[in-house]
Amino acid sequence: MKLLDLSHPFDASAHGGKMELEIRTVRTVEEHGVNTRQITFGNHIGTHVDAPLHLIAAGASIDQLPLEVFYGPAVVLDIQKGPNGAIGRAELEHAAPRVEKGDIVVIYTGWGNKLTSSDYASHHPYLTEDGADWLVSKGVRMVGMDVQSVDLPHSLRDKDFKYTSLRVLLKNGIPAIHNLTNLQAIRGRRVVLLSLPINFRGVDGSPARVVAQLD
Repeated sequence: MKLLDLSHPFDASAHGGKMELEIRTVRTVEEHGVNTRQITFGNHIGTHVDAPLHLIAAGASIDQLPLEVFYGPAVVLDIQKGPNGAIGRAELEHAAPRVEKGDIVVIYTGWGNKLTSSDYASHHPYLTEDGADWLVSKGVRMVGMDVQSVDLPHSLRDKDFKYTSLRVLLKNGIPAIHNLTNLQAIRGRRVVLLSLPINFRGVDGSPARVVAQLD
């Protein structure tokens, strides 16, 4: 069995050094006979899964989602985009392989290696609201992209921004995976995907190790 890691390393240098992550040494082998670290982080950094609770007051938290949501057949759509590029219903409908009910839909935009770039948060490609509506209508189980958010980049958000495409997914019980990488190796393919977030009780999102099974 061959596996491909689709997760960024959990590293404080990510996002141009602005990642909400602190790894502090608590004990060392030399002094205490054991190495121990204290790790403090925000729950929406690095490769992570958003649960419905992130935007929906009565939505399911990470620990309330069934494990089957995080594992299953995935289609990796090759829809490469430049800065602020919109991905809508028409492109999703015509992308190959075709999206089927129960799929985990992963969208390769070509931004997976831009995590530390200055425009990663402000100008990444995004899923439009009608694109999100179409994915809901297809009965997909989860949606992932190689960008910070499936929703509008910061440069396109007005002061009253309340999320659009992400809200469509989450209110319909469809979690979202953000900050994927290495998708170029499987673009245009069907794979089996495993995306297990840390099982924090009552949280709205959690870091995940996302892996594709290639055979």
